[in-house]
Amino acid sequence: MIVDFQHHYVPKEIAQKHGLYSEEPSFAKLDTGVPRLTMHARLYDAEMQLRDMDEAGVDVSVLSCLLGWDATLEDNRAINDSLAELQRLYPGRFVGLAQAPLLGGPEAMAEFDRAVGELGLHGVATTSQFRGLPLDSEQLYPFYETVSALDVPIFVHPAMVPEGYGLLLDYDLARILGREVDLAVAATRIVAGGVLEWFPDLKFVIGHFGGGIAGVKDRLVAKAYRFGTLDKPFEHYFDMLYFRHGRLRRGHRRPGLRPPGHPARPAGVRHRLPTGLHRRQHRHRQGNDRAAGLHRRHPGPAVDRRRQGRHHGRHRGRAARSGYLTAGPQRRASLPAPS
Repeated sequence: MIVDFQHHYVPKEIAQKHGLYSEEPSFAKLDTGVPRLTMHARLYDAEMQLRDMDEAGVDVSVLSCLLGWDATLEDNRAINDSLAELQRLYPGRFVGLAQAPLLGGPEAMAEFDRAVGELGLHGVATTSQFRGLPLDSEQLYPFYETVSALDVPIFVHPAMVPEGYGLLLDYDLARILGREVDLAVAATRIVAGGVLEWFPDLKFVIGHFGGGIAGVKDRLVAKAYRFGTLDKPFEHYFDMLYFRHGRLRRGHRRPGLRPPGHPARPAGVRHRLPTGLHRRQHRHRQGNDRAAGLHRRHPGPAVDRRRQGRHHGRHRGRAARSGYLTAGPQRRASLPAPS
């Protein structure tokens, strides 16, 4: 089976409402003139997308909406309803991901509950940063708590125009290069920020192979003791992430996505590789790393690991000072203890 994870659908009514509808390829831009996204006819036409899928040999497409990342709760509800309708009309071909404002409070969290619990969407989608906030921000903890309870994956798409990269605003570099850089930063911050310690059941699916993070993984492993936040080696948490780009072939693990009519785990499935490399490439790279003396499972000598544990206490203290851990017995009871 081939699954296209990075597949977008835009309800025509939402595009028209915001003056973005276009049959011909066109750029939607920020007020500063920086290109933000590309609109075209295929985004609104499910039948056209199915023909493209058949021609390319794609069995299932996992749908997210380009206009949902910064949308209002009202628009997100309409988007989620539209994706659920596509699932109903084309069972086994389309799988929808829920979207809602991450900082929208209880109403937004209730929309995730509705989209997954009532509409039957199979996961949630967000971007590599949300309105300038990194994914390890404690302001996103209510969102993570909601998704943990729903037990569905989080697809991390690149931010449309990532903030914090002033040198990438020319030549459309914000989309060409900035998105990849921001995905690698997001994946690293999820680990360094302790998100997977507080919420170990979260399943992050990072788009674009994590923005090429495999190219610097060895350095991250070797230098992770500098984070001062981790209780366990970097690789322990890094291996909890999924990295995807475009199509997933039969035999690659899909984190909790089970389209109607398809088995939960195909026969002959292979475990995911931490860097997204093919198994043969992974073994070859391991051999080269060992030969170069770079293949170390732990980030450094014992003194560094003790330092990690000591700083982990600071990380926990920061969460307590933010009020998240003192928000009441019910909230504290639902927060996973750090491993």
